[in-house]
Amino acid sequence: VDGYSRWDGTSFSGPLVAGMAAVLRSHRPGAPATTIEKAIISTTKPITKPANVQALGHGLVQFQNALNALPADTQITAPADDSVVSGGVTVSATSGAAKVRFSLVTAGQPTVTVTAAVSGGVATTTLPTFGLDAGPSTITAVSCDASSCAQTGDSAPVEIAANSAPTITAPAADTQVQTTLEATADAPAGAAVKFVVDGTVSAGVDTAAPYSIAWDTFALADGSHELTALLCNPVVPALCEADSVTAPVAFTVLRL
Repeated sequence: VDGYSRWDGTSFSGPLVAGMAAVLRSHRPGAPATTIEKAIISTTKPITKPANVQALGHGLVQFQNALNALPADTQITAPADDSVVSGGVTVSATSGAAKVRFSLVTAGQPTVTVTAAVSGGVATTTLPTFGLDAGPSTITAVSCDASSCAQTGDSAPVEIAANSAPTITAPAADTQVQTTLEATADAPAGAAVKFVVDGTVSAGVDTAAPYSIAWDTFALADGSHELTALLCNPVVPALCEADSVTAPVAFTVLRL
């Protein structure tokens, strides 16, 4: 029938609001679902409840007002597409959201993810490349609110370059150790360092400079042993670079 009719009930209003949410998402594909929900609810036009109506929802939805209430999508501003990166990479993005989640996505390896607060419309943080294979990778950035993050956002292809290996600064070669092995190392800024004894025994990982360990040698037999160190990712400490191993430093366990 041509003309207007009056209907009520959630089975009628639900699909209308769902359709509005879908159109809002098409305008802001980087917005988390909870952000779209908040924009719809916060911009509704209040309706006075008629005497014969048991309850009302939040009000009459206002599409343009809800669209205006949505924050701008997140856009990566640094690094530039196809940049060659290594060490700790400074990443930035403009965003109207509360936070931005940055990720370094490399095929066949764990994803390195760091979340940064937005201040003055910009989010900036450091993504560590340590432990990732040299070669192509992708930096992604998505908008986040207090409870969730968007499924899609901006991306920038990058090329990861090899990182410099750490350097063991202590102990000196051929040091005699009775019970505790104390070791220190220098490494590129922002890395984590894993100390390894005899090529297979982990003596510990230090995720921040100055890099050091104090390791009980009770599991070692008296005699000669070797200490090495390698770079690891401070965000994913189990992600280490097999190609960045130091030259071995010999030490001797001699208990009295």
